[in-house]
Amino acid sequence: MSTPRKTTDNPRKPYGSVMDLPSFRELSRGFKGVDLLTRFIARDQWAELQQRYKEFQQLAQTVDDFYERLGPRNWIFHELMNVGRIESILRETETAEGAEAALIEMYQDTETTGWWLLQLSRHEALRARMGQIDRAREHYDAGQFSSCAFHLIAVMDGFVNDFEADKRRGLAARDADEMFAWDSVVGHHHGLTHVMQTFTASTKKRQDEEVFELHRHGIMHGSITKFDNPVVATKAWNMLFAVVDWADARQQEKAPKPATPT
Repeated sequence: MSTPRKTTDNPRKPYGSVMDLPSFRELSRGFKGVDLLTRFIARDQWAELQQRYKEFQQLAQTVDDFYERLGPRNWIFHELMNVGRIESILRETETAEGAEAALIEMYQDTETTGWWLLQLSRHEALRARMGQIDRAREHYDAGQFSSCAFHLIAVMDGFVNDFEADKRRGLAARDADEMFAWDSVVGHHHGLTHVMQTFTASTKKRQDEEVFELHRHGIMHGSITKFDNPVVATKAWNMLFAVVDWADARQQEKAPKPATPT
């Protein structure tokens, strides 16, 4: 028998650090508990445990460093990103601009993102839109960045609308706090909820200066006239993968938690 998950570890506000995620807190407590035991009953495992705990902390630090550097520029760390590669990008660049350029190069790597795209098919609502996703990739590779952004905005809107059939509201109709991702790296305070504030902002007056943010309203309604660049298109890809992480987090949050044996 299973019981519904308790929400005591489920704040309705973004996480200040990756270390605040419920799974990370639980893992940290587990490491500390085992560490205490190894001091007395498994001394030969102590060094190995310490190394694993160090790696765990480094992973969390890399994600936090990513958000410190790139979060203000509306980039989201999603679950498909390779931590080692992100660590290298942060180490080998000194500025947010440099890290952003390296991140875009990573998205332009068809071998990396090709594998990412395969992971989308686990959601029926994305399988139904795979033709549009494939066209977005073709346009991205061909440098047709504005049409790529159009496709991906539509995919995200439709996916979110289909994902929660009881709500039937697309991404553009959601408030930022509705996109809080429980126990997920996209739930960081510089993650998806942060990006949503820019994504959903209204642009009623025509804007002829080139933009480098994914302004859904201005792009879809023609108020923004210059967004045909790799930054906007890549941010659309980045947000798509983050929205999928949000959907996964929603499913995990709602899943029954196995009952504790008595």
